[in-house]
Amino acid sequence: MNVAVSPKRTALLAAARERILVLDGAMGTMIQGLEYDEAAFRGERFRDFHRDLRGNNDLLILTQPKAIEDIHADYLRAGADIVATNTFSSTSIAQADYDLSGFAYELNLQGAKLARAAAERVVGPIAPATKHWRPGWAATNSSRTRQARRALSMLMSSTTASRS
Repeated sequence: MNVAVSPKRTALLAAARERILVLDGAMGTMIQGLEYDEAAFRGERFRDFHRDLRGNNDLLILTQPKAIEDIHADYLRAGADIVATNTFSSTSIAQADYDLSGFAYELNLQGAKLARAAAERVVGPIAPATKHWRPGWAATNSSRTRQARRALSMLMSSTTASRS
């Protein structure tokens, strides 16, 4: 059986042969930094659900999708080459802890869509005002490391500021 190889997979493998690829960071830590309460975890869709849902970070894919997409985008802006979906506990077994086993498929599908949407929208500047990120730039520009560290430090400081 021959399976077509996607151009995106080919490009990813080529990039991995040329340099170390950077995976995004701790999604759970970023979510905790948002300090969401029970109502935020429930969103409108699960407003009257019969159990507490706070702590079900994967559920935020459905109830706070913009926040999840924004976290993915922040990591991409900070220099990540790859973002993992926010679906660590999006299995029927893990979601059974919240009586949400039936949502595993939807969580995985929507989680992948959010990560993809973030990747498609990230084109903003992270370098000095005269330079803007573009595909291939980070791999060849000598200031990549400084800019990624700068962006990541700003990102991390915004999530820890309330705890200091």
